[in-house]
Amino acid sequence: MAGFIDLVSDDRAARRLARAINGRGAFHRFENELNEEYPHLARACLMAERARALARWVLRPGRPVTATAPWWRSPCWTPSLTSST
Repeated sequence: MAGFIDLVSDDRAARRLARAINGRGAFHRFENELNEEYPHLARACLMAERARALARWVLRPGRPVTATAPWWRSPCWTPSLTSST
């Protein structure tokens, strides 16, 4: 989440998202803030999280060449995002 926040060019949005990830319940607050206040950033967050997860999977030592990538749940994931194209 912090890596995504560093990429956000809107200073106000970046500050609010950074505040949301402090303390207990950070994932929930981040997701709520993102989806309620900055829905235009939600898809970008989802794609950034998936790209990082895929990179970790690809670079994992001992990964079989024929293995398929696992499905992962991002803190930015919402059902509405998966149905839109």
